[in-house]
Amino acid sequence: MVAPAIIALGGSLLYGDHDVKTWLGQLRQTIVHFEGNGRKIGLVVGGGKPAREGIQLAENLISDRYKLDEIGIAATRLNATMLQTMLAEIGCNVANAVPTTTHQAAELFEAHDIVVMGGTKPGHTTDAVSVAFARDAGAAHVIIATNVSHVYTADPRTNEDAEPFETLTLVELQNITGKEALGPGQSAAVDPIAVNWAIDCGLRIGVLDGRDIRRVEDALEGGIDISAKAEERVCKDADCIKKYEKDEKNKERMRVWMLIFFGIFAFLTILPVLARLV
Repeated sequence: MVAPAIIALGGSLLYGDHDVKTWLGQLRQTIVHFEGNGRKIGLVVGGGKPAREGIQLAENLISDRYKLDEIGIAATRLNATMLQTMLAEIGCNVANAVPTTTHQAAELFEAHDIVVMGGTKPGHTTDAVSVAFARDAGAAHVIIATNVSHVYTADPRTNEDAEPFETLTLVELQNITGKEALGPGQSAAVDPIAVNWAIDCGLRIGVLDGRDIRRVEDALEGGIDISAKAEERVCKDADCIKKYEKDEKNKERMRVWMLIFFGIFAFLTILPVLARLV
């Protein structure tokens, strides 16, 4: 099975100032085109405005941050259900359930071309979930579509002197985001936990302005360089180590077979020449 593409769709894309109805239609068309080319895609949807407002409404009455996180997670699954239903309506082969774990989501690719999910458990933003989903599904990178075009030196919405990075390593990205988890309802260009996990599993992260569907299309087709790359593949998680070792063995096996193939080809090409010389 070809590795699926995994995209984290920031909740702001569903509740922003842009023409969301038109944007949803363009997103649907892009996914239909991608599926029509025989590819698989996983969408991880953020909570956006419903998550923020739900948490703000409850935060003076609920002191447990994990309970507040669960309100945000419920909002992400609401949004995921909306997208899942939208795609099922036009006949896409989309999983009919919104998975609650990344392992479950990855397994759904065995029978479906498209899997849509939201959050999983408190403390894990949808950025982090998308990295875990990519790891479990065997994807090489994650596309994070949000309402900013790059990772910046500061928040460009509040700091006009903020400058964008075109490329940077994951360690450099980690130096910008920090390593600590975000609080309930908080957001950042890239979640620090997602960056930590990407480093652990050697995944790449691309950040783009998802409001421009053409950018999403280009990323899916490989036309945009994934901007944050690991300097080296470092695995601390047992499952990640096992997967990495298996991948390396498969690559080595492929190299051996390629050498054998070219050796045979060279021998069969040269043999007639030698025969004529003799």
